Amino acid sequence: MAPSSKETRIAQAYAEIQKAIDTESYSKVLKAANKVLNDDNNQAEAWQCKVVASIQLGSFVDAIKAIEKAPNKSAMQFELAYCHYRLNEVGKALSTLRAAPDKDTLRCKELLAQILYRLEQYDECYSTYREVVRSADDDLDVERTTNMAAVQVHRCLYGKCEMPTRPKSSASFELWYNNACAAVAVGDITEATDRLKVSLEKCKTFLEEEGASEQEIQQDQAIIKVQLGYVLQCAGKDKDAQALYSAVLQYSVDDPALQAILHNNVAAANKDANVFESRKKMKATQVGGLEHKLTSSQRDQLTLNNCIIALAAQQQQQEDSNLTTTCEGLAANGSPSVQAKAVLVLAASLAKAGKMEEAVQRLQLWADSHKDKAHLIRLAAAQLKLMKNDANGGAEELYKLPPSDRYRPGVVGSLVTLYTAKKNKQAVSKIYKEAAKWHHQNKSDVPAAALETLLRRASDHHLKEGDPQSAALALEQLSTSLPDTAASCLPGLLHAYSQFDQQKAQQLAKQLPDLPVSEGRTDADALEASLGPKFLLKAAQKAEESAEASVTKPGGGRVKQRKKKKRKTVLPKNYVEGVVPDPDRWLPRWQRRNTGGGGRRRGARRKDRDVGRGTQGGVGDATDKYDITKNPGLHKGSQQQQPEAVGPRRNMPKKKNKKK
Repeated sequence: MAPSSKETRIAQAYAEIQKAIDTESYSKVLKAANKVLNDDNNQAEAWQCKVVASIQLGSFVDAIKAIEKAPNKSAMQFELAYCHYRLNEVGKALSTLRAAPDKDTLRCKELLAQILYRLEQYDECYSTYREVVRSADDDLDVERTTNMAAVQVHRCLYGKCEMPTRPKSSASFELWYNNACAAVAVGDITEATDRLKVSLEKCKTFLEEEGASEQEIQQDQAIIKVQLGYVLQCAGKDKDAQALYSAVLQYSVDDPALQAILHNNVAAANKDANVFESRKKMKATQVGGLEHKLTSSQRDQLTLNNCIIALAAQQQQQEDSNLTTTCEGLAANGSPSVQAKAVLVLAASLAKAGKMEEAVQRLQLWADSHKDKAHLIRLAAAQLKLMKNDANGGAEELYKLPPSDRYRPGVVGSLVTLYTAKKNKQAVSKIYKEAAKWHHQNKSDVPAAALETLLRRASDHHLKEGDPQSAALALEQLSTSLPDTAASCLPGLLHAYSQFDQQKAQQLAKQLPDLPVSEGRTDADALEASLGPKFLLKAAQKAEESAEASVTKPGGGRVKQRKKKKRKTVLPKNYVEGVVPDPDRWLPRWQRRNTGGGGRRRGARRKDRDVGRGTQGGVGDATDKYDITKNPGLHKGSQQQQPEAVGPRRNMPKKKNKKK
């Protein structure tokens, strides 16, 4: 049999390609396309079949090589951009697609929207999807609507749009899920919870109708449950969130991105309860490939959480170099939502390592270069300085806050406390004046009660320091900012103006309300009775005392005499009624009148002072006095027992003779 010609072989190869395409056997398509190209390298259709078969088989590198060799390279720019997109070379994919000759076709716009979503250019991505939805006429509207809802989530997160309304009841569970995520992005926890529950029920119903197993249903519901757990965490229901996370962990989660977010949320729910277990779970957030499945802000948040757990596990007086390096990278190149937090974690780590000065310097350096978002950094620097007992430094950091934060009542109160501790009255007056002026010129979200307290405290301080002008100005600003307080400010204004502007004070005095006067006759007895019996008894006693204490003048007037207090006589415990007590009972013995003015020994000496006096051999009264036969009862008193002492001194301890 004669060998077939070249044209015949090519025709047979194309027939094989068509047959393989119908059966979706792309390996046979690739083999047949190579047969064609072996006979004729300029067959454009064969090159295109080879490229598409390589893409379907996942051989994107081989597809790119084939496109580079094909003579119709310019006609396959869409396929080239798609290969770069699947290889996560998003930048090359975007440049290739924008330079493609058919960039305005539907398929190029749809691929462009996906590339823009990966590049986080959500505004242009959303407008591109809207063009695709308007011009498309196929069965993919549900998928495109779902993708648009996913783009809306990020636009809501960055404040580019409002929360979308609820989808139709017939919408897919994916659309309900993305719609609920948009509610989470704007902070509507209640609405997000309701929409996620609807998505959960729709997912279960849809998969049951498709005949999916329980394992498959749980795996598809995992992402919805994890998002619902996050919403519960935001609402402060950590136990309910942990129950949902535990239910998801019972089934194997194949998606590494979902697994990373799940373990991150579990560690966040644990807080500082079990740091070592949290560190083990956070290892799932450090696997490769997440950079292509998570947004940059999500990746930065995972990195920051790892740093926070490392800070909790850091030992005192020991620096963690890896933590320092990671935080420095986040502070310099991280997303805006984590930069300030990374600086705070870095400062906390340095302070824990004992490097307080370096921690304060890092905070001050970052705050000086990012003044628009430095309020948290300034507060942290102030706290570190106060931990070092540097009140002036803490006050200086607080004063560097932006005016909208500096003049908040809490910050003003802290500054006043610090200035008062250092006895800096001028600084106190200054901050009060600046705060009152700023609140008068700007509208703030400070509660009315807090603003009223601030301005009244300022007025009281100015009056105390002898500055009634500033006190009056503060009250004027209060009555202007809060018209409901005008009546209560009037007495304070009158008091302040009376010290420097009498004319203004008289004008304000005319605005004072009149005292209420009751119509008709007032019953004095009824008024006195309303005060109670105690008041009436005291009033009667005072009337009697005033009548007794007053005397009549010669001219007819009355002079009130000074009342003398009557003290009750204190009697001894063994007092006998009818016997007058000794008036000298409170005096020492040697001062009493009945003892002769001396002690026992002195009295004895005085008793015998006449013994031996007179002429020798003389006989007189002295000899009879000392004759025991003539005076038999003279010395009996000395043998009798002395009566027990009476009065308050009877219980005093007796003095003991000192031992020689």
